[in-house]
Amino acid sequence: MRINRRLLQSIAMLGLAVLILYRIADQASEEPNICRFTQRGDVDELVYVDHARCRMRCRSVDQRTVERVYRDGVVNCRKSNYKDGKPRYALEKRDDRGDKIRVIVEDDEGQHIIVTVIRLGKGDHCSCS
Repeated sequence: MRINRRLLQSIAMLGLAVLILYRIADQASEEPNICRFTQRGDVDELVYVDHARCRMRCRSVDQRTVERVYRDGVVNCRKSNYKDGKPRYALEKRDDRGDKIRVIVEDDEGQHIIVTVIRLGKGDHCSCS
């Protein structure tokens, strides 16, 4: 009886150790939390793709507003995602007119790329590819 109890305790401890090691390995391989964008760089280092510049013109959003949203905007977790393994953060903040502006920022190994800019709740009549 005593051997069986020790054997069961040993098996339980081994199982617990395996579970802990598995959990640690699983956490290490997870992508960063998409709701956190804490490494905001200097606005002078932002890179704007052509699509973002076109959307800014279509939606009457100037670069100063984009920079303000980048610096002070709140992450919308539901609109943030990963593309090709790179996090894309949806940052939102109201502009001087009271409109909510969403800026999509891709983090490419520390370089922040402005992918697109949206004036929420307002339509636009131009096309950008």
